[in-house]
Amino acid sequence: MPIDRVLYQSQDCTVALCDDVMIQIWEGPAHNDVLRSILGFFQTLKNGDFRARKLYVLHVVSETASPPDATGRAIAAKFLDYFEFHSNATEGTGFRASVIRSVIVGILFLSRVRTKHAVTASVSEAAQALVAAGCNATARDLELCVLALRATGKSKLGYQAAG
Repeated sequence: MPIDRVLYQSQDCTVALCDDVMIQIWEGPAHNDVLRSILGFFQTLKNGDFRARKLYVLHVVSETASPPDATGRAIAAKFLDYFEFHSNATEGTGFRASVIRSVIVGILFLSRVRTKHAVTASVSEAAQALVAAGCNATARDLELCVLALRATGKSKLGYQAAG
């Protein structure tokens, strides 16, 4: 599956659209201006190409990412109004990864939306959850899109697709 469009790319974050899946890869701090831009992407997509289609999100958080501040968490909570299913892959182990997973789960619980979600420790698991939720891509296609985005971006980490 090809990457349809790269919506945003920097040292810290890449956002792209692959068919009906928005892929967000966070490798650095979650800056509020970037979070506002992503919210704008959701609004534009749901008012245009995805008015009658379901939109899914693959949210990849690397070991080097930092969670958003309180304002950023409030912005991120608004994302949940725009998609069918959210699948998060928080890479890494240990305290830092645990803190980031806790922030994500906190946003999901406190926002009280009915959006279905999965919080996993790998891109492979997150991709499989999206496929089970009904997105058009295969898990392997989603893994390859993440790999391609990291290879073409300014990412600090590399990701090896499973299998």
